[in-house]
Amino acid sequence: AVKNENSSIFRIISVGNLKEQKNHSFLLEAFKELKHENISLDIYGKGSLESSLQKIINEQQLKVTLKGQVKDIQQRIQQYDLFVMSSSYEGFALSVLEAMALRMPLLLSDIGSFKEQCADTAVYYNLNSTRDFVAKLLSLKNNRQQLNTLGSAAKERVLKNFTLEQHLQRLKLIYAEALIV
Repeated sequence: AVKNENSSIFRIISVGNLKEQKNHSFLLEAFKELKHENISLDIYGKGSLESSLQKIINEQQLKVTLKGQVKDIQQRIQQYDLFVMSSSYEGFALSVLEAMALRMPLLLSDIGSFKEQCADTAVYYNLNSTRDFVAKLLSLKNNRQQLNTLGSAAKERVLKNFTLEQHLQRLKLIYAEALIV
């Protein structure tokens, strides 16, 4: 179930170190186009880009808050309506996996690793187009049913593909094949 059913502000969360790879500057660019919308973004993480990101947020008066690093991110994620990530490249993203396990709807950059991890349980946007991001974000904001469907599908995908038991079984297969040789 999606949070903040009665809240007028659509709350978005992003989790990741404040470094180039995570591409938070893309989100700030997109939020310049969202100033008149009831949408806020909280970014959790720390890193070398914190002061430059904060400067842009202040200068542009964006509805974006840098929240720093916290220990209880699982509890916090659940207070939001949507999880976003704008990474330009990524390995296997644990923060995305956590969001999926918590039944969060996902809006992610259109990169191979996210598509492999989430398949059709997320909405993807073109990293070369803030317009594409904004259009997909507004579409999701106005479609609670789609948010609920995406969240449920994400949770189901985690249970089906990414439990510790499945991971250990894959490792056993790898070791078994390696030892046969």
